[in-house]
Amino acid sequence: MKSISVETSKNVQIHYTYPSLGIRIGAYLIDAILVWSVIIFFILISNPFNLTSSSEQFYLLLPAILLYFFYHLVLEYANNGQSIGKMALGIKVARLDGEPPTLSDYLQRWILRLLDIGSSNGLVAIISIAITEKKQRLGDILAGTTVIKVHNKRVNFISDSIDENDIKNGEIIYPQVDELTDTDVRKIESMLRTIKASSYSREAKIKMLIQLKSATEKKMNIPPVSQESHDFLRQVVLDYKRIRLRESAMDKENI
Repeated sequence: MKSISVETSKNVQIHYTYPSLGIRIGAYLIDAILVWSVIIFFILISNPFNLTSSSEQFYLLLPAILLYFFYHLVLEYANNGQSIGKMALGIKVARLDGEPPTLSDYLQRWILRLLDIGSSNGLVAIISIAITEKKQRLGDILAGTTVIKVHNKRVNFISDSIDENDIKNGEIIYPQVDELTDTDVRKIESMLRTIKASSYSREAKIKMLIQLKSATEKKMNIPPVSQESHDFLRQVVLDYKRIRLRESAMDKENI
């Protein structure tokens, strides 16, 4: 499978892996089977033998019509770039700049489905995906998106909240945190919250934590440590607050 590395607006490198064309076709077929199964169900209950009025038949078929046209737009927007078929095969829509897709991105992809897939039974999309470097159909090219492999596992974050007892008690592991400023530590805490709350894949979150850890080590003038990235960063925040608390207590004693 081909892959690509992109840099986000926060200067973080994210590594994407493209699924094979077969996987994308498989996801499309799963979605198509689901959608058409529902459509056939609504056709059957709409009583095609004229036992109901035309207006009643229309209202019975309306959910099927809406499903046919808006299935991909609504589900992918509401479900972080994944339709049911994409979820089943572990793929999702992603922007090439590493940021989460917006409603505008999904709209552009959806509008071009009429040409990519609807008017040619998917032939245009297959050719476009096969020949483009970033495996994009026309809708992806317009929106600046593509489809990537994802991992369903999450990064295991320790609770970001630090209890006051944690600060008062315990050993300072990294006294080099004195090299940091209040602004540095606030940025670390903010980045930890941002990464935890983001919709990036597990792989992307790990890479972001590794880069933040590396930048923090350089700022503290220490060699790379073996501690896991998130644990290290949380310990840095904890040690910094311990030192500041103890300095504050000493200042009060000297007054």
